Amino acid sequence: MSFPVALVWRLHVDLRQQASALCRDS
Repeated sequence: MSFPVALVWRLHVDLRQQASALCRDS
């Protein structure tokens, strides 16, 4: 079974950037 690590990593980075933006906004 091959797991799409790149896809998950991109999703993780995207979520982290969104959370960072939210934190800086408030």
